[in-house]
Amino acid sequence: MEKTNKKRVLITTLMILFAIVALVGATYAAFTYLGIGEKKNVIETGDLRLKLDEGTSAGISLDNAVPVTDEVGLTNTPYKFTLENTGSLPMKYRIRVVEDTAAITADGCSSKKLDFAKLRFQIKKNSTAGSSLPLNNDSNYVIDEGTLAVNGKNTYELRLWIASTAGNEVSGKHFHGKITVEAIQNDQNF
Repeated sequence: MEKTNKKRVLITTLMILFAIVALVGATYAAFTYLGIGEKKNVIETGDLRLKLDEGTSAGISLDNAVPVTDEVGLTNTPYKFTLENTGSLPMKYRIRVVEDTAAITADGCSSKKLDFAKLRFQIKKNSTAGSSLPLNNDSNYVIDEGTLAVNGKNTYELRLWIASTAGNEVSGKHFHGKITVEAIQNDQNF
C-alpha cells in the first residue's frame, strides 16, 4: 500500500508542477508590453532642414489583429506624426511605410510577419482624410509625397488595418512598421 501512496503523491506533484508551468507560459503569452518612446529626427543639408516629429506614438504595430472592413479600420487609433520644413528652401518629400526590423527582432516574430499586401491604410493630412487604399508594392509603399514650403508644416494621422478580404492565413501574424521620409532640393534624384 505504501508504494501506491508514493506513486499517487509523485503523480500529483508532477501534475501540479505541469499546471504551474502551463499557467506561467499562458500568462507570458497573454501579456505583452509595447514601449512608448518619443522620436524626433532632424535632417539638415545646406539650407534644407526637415523635422519629423513622431510625438509619443506607440509605433505602427498590428499584433493579433483580424481582418476588418474599411468602415471598422477607419475607426482604429491613428499613428500621428508631423513633417516640418524649418529650412530656407522649399523641400520635396516622399513618405513611405516600411518594415521596422528592430521591432520585429525585439518581438521575435520574424517567422510571423504579415504580408503588406493584406494591409489597407488611410492617411489624413492636415485634417483632410484620403481614401482607404491597399498598402502595396505598386506604390513602393508611398503614403504621401509633395512639396513643403519654407516654414511649412504637415500633420498626419495614419491608420492601418488588415483588409476584410484576407483569409485565415493572417491568423497569428504580426506587422511592425515605421515611417521613412526622403527629401530633396531638386528633381534629379526624386
